[in-house]
Amino acid sequence: MLHNFYERELTKQEIDFLFSAFEDVWDKEKYYWYPLADTKRQDVISFVYSGFEKNFGFDNLRELLINEGEIHEIRENKCKGFVIKLSEFEADYDGSEGYWFNKTLEWAIYSSHEDSITFGGEKLISALKKKWIGWDKYVW
Repeated sequence: MLHNFYERELTKQEIDFLFSAFEDVWDKEKYYWYPLADTKRQDVISFVYSGFEKNFGFDNLRELLINEGEIHEIRENKCKGFVIKLSEFEADYDGSEGYWFNKTLEWAIYSSHEDSITFGGEKLISALKKKWIGWDKYVW
């Protein structure tokens, strides 16, 4: 049974396909992604998760993603994947690293065990910085 915040569960084939595409587009070569591992992408920024959550929050993030289509969630080791309802979306670390992105991979979010949350994609980062006064105090 799916929780209320999931539209549907991804199949193993979908998880493998989507995560492979994520790794290619977002230059994820190691076990972790940025900032825990280097990336060649220039359009990434990481924040202290607790600072982000307290001072910007997921209500504001959902507003930025309102027209971005389906949100895919894939957890560490590709153990599970879902399409998330935007109204319930929170990019949280639940004991496993989490990756979120839209179907076109124009943007990406990564939440790690190191109290970091990473955003990728110039459009998303620009919108976040514009809406979040004081964002620079929480860069990881």
